[in-house]
Amino acid sequence: MSGGGVFMVNGFSPLFWTMTAGMFVLVLLISVPIVWMVVRVLHKAGYSGWWAVFAVLAVFSHIMAVVFVILLWVFAFAEWPHLRPAAQTLPPPQA
Repeated sequence: MSGGGVFMVNGFSPLFWTMTAGMFVLVLLISVPIVWMVVRVLHKAGYSGWWAVFAVLAVFSHIMAVVFVILLWVFAFAEWPHLRPAAQTLPPPQA
């Protein structure tokens, strides 16, 4: 091809790679605050923030989505540690 040809990288134009990188950055900019908010809600409920890992895995895996729905169901109807009466969460008095 003489002149005027489009520079290609692995068969794709630079515009494709720029848009792909831009979408990756956009997904990170959106997902990081969402995961942070999920962790905050979990902490307020008295659970570990590591439960948010299941939320992230559900986004990237169709099989994990079914597991996430089951875990969400268990989480919604379980007894939340933060809402337990104070007498149940305190250790027994020493004699």
